Amino acid sequence: MTTYYKFLTSDNLGEYSGFDYTEYLPKRGKPGAWLPKIEEIELCARGYHACLKSEIMNWANDNLYIVELRGKKEKDDDKTVAQEMRFIKKVTGWNEKNLRLPRPRRDGGRMNWFYCDNCKHHLSPYDYASFGSWSYVCPDCGFIYLHGYGTPEEQVKKFNKEAE
Repeated sequence: MTTYYKFLTSDNLGEYSGFDYTEYLPKRGKPGAWLPKIEEIELCARGYHACLKSEIMNWANDNLYIVELRGKKEKDDDKTVAQEMRFIKKVTGWNEKNLRLPRPRRDGGRMNWFYCDNCKHHLSPYDYASFGSWSYVCPDCGFIYLHGYGTPEEQVKKFNKEAE
């Protein structure tokens, strides 16, 4: 059996749909109710979207759930859409540090050259990561952020203050 995952915002909303899933979430250790069946599904348009474990960093958000899908399904490069879905359980190990992990860039696979948004270091397409609101972050700045030493901007301010 394939395990699927679904991210929700801190308010239990779908990031793209804005749908409030609160009444369908697991309660007292039991899976939530099945969401209404959607007859005609289409990737990125209609249906219940979820991802595999290998795809979760593409969709990272505040709350992570294991979900069950049934009915007709369609698979894309980084997601699956299905006619029906229910939430099985919340992944309790998902936390703020997980959200700091680098995420792949969605730039259509174009080969471009970039500069780190923080330190302006020149980056190749294989040398950067995307961290939430930062478009491109080099490995040095990313390490600072990932390990909880503050955001790259905070570290630059701290460095500049110490250099005065």
